[in-house]
Amino acid sequence: MSRTRSAGPVSTTTGSQNTMPSHQTSQPLEPVLQKPIVKIALKLLRQLRPNIAQLHIDSQNWTQLHITCSKLDLSWKSENGGDFLRLKTPQQMQQIASQYGFDHVSDPSRDPDHPFHDSRHMADHLNRHLFAISHDAYLVDCSRWICQHPDGLMARKLGYYPADCQWKVDYILDVKDASLPHTNCTLIEAGKLEENKLMFSEVWSILMLTLNCLRNPQKERYEVVPVTVVTISGPTFRIVQGYIDGKTGSVNIRKSGIVPIGSDKKTMKEQMMLLVRWLIAEPVWPSRH
Repeated sequence: MSRTRSAGPVSTTTGSQNTMPSHQTSQPLEPVLQKPIVKIALKLLRQLRPNIAQLHIDSQNWTQLHITCSKLDLSWKSENGGDFLRLKTPQQMQQIASQYGFDHVSDPSRDPDHPFHDSRHMADHLNRHLFAISHDAYLVDCSRWICQHPDGLMARKLGYYPADCQWKVDYILDVKDASLPHTNCTLIEAGKLEENKLMFSEVWSILMLTLNCLRNPQKERYEVVPVTVVTISGPTFRIVQGYIDGKTGSVNIRKSGIVPIGSDKKTMKEQMMLLVRWLIAEPVWPSRH
């Protein structure tokens, strides 16, 4: 791991190609700490902890850490949000934007003294869209998701603040009624995104949110916990989706390209619609795509 880009081009896919594990539960249910995905998450967190001050996880370290990484399609033509989300159509998002007044969402003022500066500014702007109101109801509350800040325990585990390497998970979205283990989140990152590297915060958040999901007794039975991360870094963003494969011991990640957030109102609105599209998407299992 390092703060500098490794020399030469790097493939975005490493390790062997794994088949998607079944999400079916094992019988009888194992104690949570004995579940393979929990053991894998805890082991990798212990490996990563000494490097918590690092910005990135370089591609040459992915194999050593049993991480595979491939591409994630952010295009509007795709109906699938990776392997685990069903996205709303562009027409549906246009209707939502009209109903919830996206054209009238005000741009929050920037605070140059805030440790996250533009990242925090862009996250606040996204939050104003997620919590836009129509008929006295928030947009996100009308979706399949419950959206809230990390609780006291997780807030301490989902952020890092010293020096120039600040990051934190801002909001966690869990499926209502604990009917599925899927988790979405928004991640505010002060470090700069790089195409051929994963942010330390992205991998850490996937692992920690997997454990957080299984804290819920209603979700203990699940063998796969899909985590989708919207990473906001300055005036840029990308989306990362990952899960732990309990059979192979790997963390399988897909990441989009880095998208600059347009400064003009029309482009910014379209990009906020894109992010909202992913965050309130329908959670599904791969067999239902």
